[in-house]
Amino acid sequence: MLPRLLKVAGLGISLSVFAATPPAPELHFPSITADTLSKQTLHLPQDFGTADSLVVLAFERDQQKDLDSWAKPAQDLATASPPLRFYEVPVFPWRDVFYRWWLNTAMRSSMADDAARRRTIPVYVNKEKFESSLQIMTEKAITVVLLDKDGRVLWRTSGPWNEEKGRALAFAVTHS
Repeated sequence: MLPRLLKVAGLGISLSVFAATPPAPELHFPSITADTLSKQTLHLPQDFGTADSLVVLAFERDQQKDLDSWAKPAQDLATASPPLRFYEVPVFPWRDVFYRWWLNTAMRSSMADDAARRRTIPVYVNKEKFESSLQIMTEKAITVVLLDKDGRVLWRTSGPWNEEKGRALAFAVTHS
C-alpha cells in the first residue's frame, strides 16, 4: 500500500488525506476465539468474514464515545462497499468464565440494538501480547484496523473518527 501512497502523492495529491500510518507489511490480527454479544462464537480473524473488515478496538470504558464516532461512518461505508464489514471489539484482560459472563451480560443488557450486539465482540486476552501483535503502542486511544479476509492489516489509525480519517479509510477500502 505504501507505494500506492507515494505514487498518489507524486501526482500532487496532498499526503494529508492519509491520516493513518501504513502498518508493517506482515501485521496480522491474532487468532482468538470469542463470543459476540448475541452469543455467537467466532474464531477470529477467520470469522470476520470473506471480505474486508473494519475493526474498532477499545481498551478503556471511557472510550465508548470514540468508538461510537466510527459506527455511522463505518456503516455508511459498508453500505457503499457491500463486502466491507464493521465490528466493535472491546479488549479486556483475561478473566475467569464467571467474570466474562457477568461483563458480557451487563454489556448485552445495555444494548437494545440487535445489530450492535452482533457486531460487538468482547475479547479477553493477554493484553500485552495482543497489543504487541498489532503494534498498538497505547491503550489511551482506540485503534481502528482494516483487515483483509485473512486478517492482514491493510490500514490503521487511532482515536475518534474525523473527515480526514474517513477519506483515508475510504481510499484504503477502494484500493485494497
